[in-house]
Amino acid sequence: MKKKFLMAAAILSVSAVVAGCTNNDVPAEPQNVVEEPQDQQEEPTEETEATEETGDSAEEASGVDVIAGTWYETDVLDSRTLTVNNDGSYELAYRGGGAAYGTVSVETDDNGAVKYCFYEEDGTLWAAFDCNERVSDLYSEDDGGLHFVGSEFIDENEDSFDTLNDFEDAEFLHETSEGVDAEAYEGMWACDRCSITIEDAGNGEYSVYITWANSAEECAEWLYTCTYDEYTATLVCDGTGTLSNVVYKDDGTEDYTDVYTDGTAAFIMREGTLTWLDMKENAGDGMVFMP
Repeated sequence: MKKKFLMAAAILSVSAVVAGCTNNDVPAEPQNVVEEPQDQQEEPTEETEATEETGDSAEEASGVDVIAGTWYETDVLDSRTLTVNNDGSYELAYRGGGAAYGTVSVETDDNGAVKYCFYEEDGTLWAAFDCNERVSDLYSEDDGGLHFVGSEFIDENEDSFDTLNDFEDAEFLHETSEGVDAEAYEGMWACDRCSITIEDAGNGEYSVYITWANSAEECAEWLYTCTYDEYTATLVCDGTGTLSNVVYKDDGTEDYTDVYTDGTAAFIMREGTLTWLDMKENAGDGMVFMP
């Protein structure tokens, strides 16, 4: 995306002085009027300075175009999806449903740092992300360490492999796979409000069931049918994983909503801890599961 710059130009006018030379006996011949080239600029006035300042502000405002697109939150349990529009509006969608809306502007703080400022609908500042040359990430250390990754950057990584054997760390996983067999994965693993249950389903397959409690009334459920990859000593599900949102009603019934049925994931157990590598939505980023 390219920034649109609004530049104000000051128009300078040059007056030509025509000097006539006459003689009482000889008629005066017409003098040619020569305009001097407009290659010199006048000293800036208050008016031109104000115009230039207005141009700078317009340039900064148009900087929102740089981050227009979809962003995914990382390093948190309940990751959110941030969508920034070219008109300066945004939507912050929550994993369990619902969304917040607001506007984005480019501002300079008291220390001279330029920020992408996200304001809620009531005008409250939600977050201020640093403006930098790397547009694949949005960082904000002042708002609890927020970190969002651009969807284009994630897509590039996801397109680079279909199974774990194509993953760039496959060789490292092979080197650290000693003593990690399929049975080592079986059992229950937990990280905060998320739990993983792995069972032997027979015929060389393993069922991986994940629940993530968003609240007392609802949760998200993943179900993967995995196979054991001997080279990397990992459990891999290639494109058949499912995700459902579950709402518990007052009458004791449950309402299921299917989110997707084409999830790909891998599970890596090393040194007594389990890692969930979600290749669909990066849901397990930064999480370490303990037995």
